[in-house]
Amino acid sequence: MASATAGAGAGAGAGVALDFDAIIAVDFGTHGTAYSVCFQPDDSVVGDLHKMIGEVIPFKPGEGMGSADKQLSALLVDSTAAHALVQFGSRAREQFAEMCDDAKSSSCVTEAHEAQRTAVHPRRNLVHSTPLSPEINPCSALYFHTFKMRLARSDDRPRDLTQIQVPAVGKVNAGGHAGTTGGYHPEVPLLTLVQRVLEYVKKDAAAYVCTRIRTDFAKVSVPRS
Repeated sequence: MASATAGAGAGAGAGVALDFDAIIAVDFGTHGTAYSVCFQPDDSVVGDLHKMIGEVIPFKPGEGMGSADKQLSALLVDSTAAHALVQFGSRAREQFAEMCDDAKSSSCVTEAHEAQRTAVHPRRNLVHSTPLSPEINPCSALYFHTFKMRLARSDDRPRDLTQIQVPAVGKVNAGGHAGTTGGYHPEVPLLTLVQRVLEYVKKDAAAYVCTRIRTDFAKVSVPRS
């Protein structure tokens, strides 16, 4: 469980100054991820456990408030060195499956990529017979899930978390060429994957919190605990 407070305003609760606008608690799990938000309560709520529980708003990342279940802890990231986020949660799993099933993936083949391909083979149409390379195709993607398990200590893993690499469940290129069929599972640093999850949750939470407190999230301090 990770939590963060957001805000710079101060208020009074049971005679104690509370220097925050909202508390965001993140539950990053092996199979599912969720978070909750609690805004600064007034004096009538502080000290009453039942009322305080009622002030906590649960969220399913990407699907809004009020959901009791969690979002799937799955990631689809691009295959470049930056490993930018393509999609998170159940949508990541669905998009990966669609990319694998779609033999054309025409939406991923831009005019620039087509021009580069035809410059190499000006008289041949090799869209299906020649996969686009990762350097040409930014829509190559790597799919991960249940990777949080690698945070657990094990005799066969390095104790330094920065050294742990996670093999992708699968890799897919635009054109539907899935690397999983050849047993190809590129590795990405574990902490990069954890960072992508927390970045997604932060952005999702900020969209709601900043609407409530009417501020720009970039101007809000977010201490970590």
